[in-house]
Amino acid sequence: MFTLFGRPYLDPLTQNYYNVVTLNMMPPGPLRNFVKPTKFYPLSPFKAVNNLNGNQFSNTCGLVIAPEIVQPGNNMNRVGCLTVDHVPALFSYLVQNGYTIDTSLTKMTIMTGLKFNTENADSLIAFVKYNS
Repeated sequence: MFTLFGRPYLDPLTQNYYNVVTLNMMPPGPLRNFVKPTKFYPLSPFKAVNNLNGNQFSNTCGLVIAPEIVQPGNNMNRVGCLTVDHVPALFSYLVQNGYTIDTSLTKMTIMTGLKFNTENADSLIAFVKYNS
């Protein structure tokens, strides 16, 4: 079982923010072909760490899903990551490819108010299981 989250992402070139879909681990099954590691830049200068040269950096990486999963050959946004706006299409892909979205566990977790990785403002989307 793996977990899908929504996480803010700052594009360092355009300074635009996106809410992208991340995973807590590399998933089994065909979804893994669309997952890639991505560096998450600090959302503000106050969240950054300075190195010895005075440059700000973030040592945070995460796993994101490439947008081609829901529309092959079409990059849906400049960032190249699936955003939370495309979760319905992602759910369709998952169900069609042998995954089960654990709605009861997801609902229970959301209703209890449990927060995940609050430093990065991750918000739970769903728990997912691959039925091999």
